[in-house]
Amino acid sequence: MNTREVARQHWRIVCLLWFIALTIATHLPQATPSDDPVFVPPDKLLHFISFGMLAFFFMCSGVVKNRWACWLIVALVA
Repeated sequence: MNTREVARQHWRIVCLLWFIALTIATHLPQATPSDDPVFVPPDKLLHFISFGMLAFFFMCSGVVKNRWACWLIVALVA
């Protein structure tokens, strides 16, 4: 194996681990909201960043050669 194949293998592992962590984190039950929250997390921003990272890892893994197809696949999953 040359260094490019080893790097792609590492990106595939990172992509799989991130996908598993993201799936678990997005499917956990949320706490019941209170009437007067102290901190309101930016939920949409966190989702956008998390799935953007998943798209980047998926693109770097080389599973799909077309970059736009990678973003489309992750957008459909999101």
